Amino acid sequence: MLKLAKIIGSLITVLVLFVGSGIFPVNSPATADDGGEAGPGAIVLEPFTPIETGVIPKLDSQLSQMVEAQAHGRPQASAMEGQADMPEDQVMVVVECLPGQTDTAAQAASEFGVVEASYGDLLQMTVPVANLAALVNSPDVIRVRLPWRATEATIVVGEGVSRINADDWQASGYTGAGIKVGILDGGFQGYAGLLGQELPATVHTSWSEGVGVQGTSIHGTACAEVVYDIVPAAEFYFAQFATEVEMGNAVDWLKSKGVDIISCSMGFNLGGPGDGTGIVNDIVADARSSGITWVQAAGNNALSHWMGPFSDNGFGWHQFSGSSDWNAIAAFTGDHITLELKWDDPWGTSGNNYDLLLFYDEDEDNIL
Repeated sequence: MLKLAKIIGSLITVLVLFVGSGIFPVNSPATADDGGEAGPGAIVLEPFTPIETGVIPKLDSQLSQMVEAQAHGRPQASAMEGQADMPEDQVMVVVECLPGQTDTAAQAASEFGVVEASYGDLLQMTVPVANLAALVNSPDVIRVRLPWRATEATIVVGEGVSRINADDWQASGYTGAGIKVGILDGGFQGYAGLLGQELPATVHTSWSEGVGVQGTSIHGTACAEVVYDIVPAAEFYFAQFATEVEMGNAVDWLKSKGVDIISCSMGFNLGGPGDGTGIVNDIVADARSSGITWVQAAGNNALSHWMGPFSDNGFGWHQFSGSSDWNAIAAFTGDHITLELKWDDPWGTSGNNYDLLLFYDEDEDNIL
């Protein structure tokens, strides 16, 4: 049965790293403005009281919540994207190191968890929650945060060859012969069964440390099929990744193989300030400076986000439009919902803390 999940929070403009004190489901009793019981399905907002969390310097707010929750024997406060397969007492993190100190930081960090990968001044680690506070004490660590998780662009049934007149180019002899094409994506499930049919007979592969093998999604396989239709004589390289650290290493691998083109249909909702700077943009710029043509999908989430200035309703709640404190989304039972928040402060140095809350109706037959 269709349910409306109502999202409340301080969804501010664009640009910053963390989801204030995190995202979590809230079951709020409904009360009327006059103190009586509200009507069925009503949720009336009380003056907002910020969630109290123990602040640990250099540790992002969601991770601080995890440390505090564990210390008090409470369930984790947030459902962490990409952490579903992790043991409850461990978490995958990215450690931002001082420039040029990654090796030293990795040596010190290995006492507190497992270093899985590194790229530039970043370390990707799996760390027991109990060790997070100690991990940030290293003088070579700038901060510790959750990884940025890449999201997939929508898969569309291939009509690309005729739509872009590639068939005319193929008829003229332009089939991709002598060209190396890299498909950079989050998963290539099922690709082996398509070799020699809807994919080349042979492809070169590189799988990330975090996911392993070919990932758990067919998205990259579908993207590769589309590209193969257009340049059937090209040599193909599949590189799988899930986080920004793994993306950097995947692109380095593609560079080492001498690819001419990288096709990427992935993106990061929290992958930088949104002004063309940041680690993800640097990875792309580095590939371009190496002479690689980068082809990027963009715009798939154009109608799936909200942006605007913060407007206080007088009780500390944000008004999304007019007098509405709600931003509603429709979802079915069992749907996976990811909520993310950025706001317009200096990137990485914000002193503000916002709370993004998800209110939902427990009665599946009741549409709010």
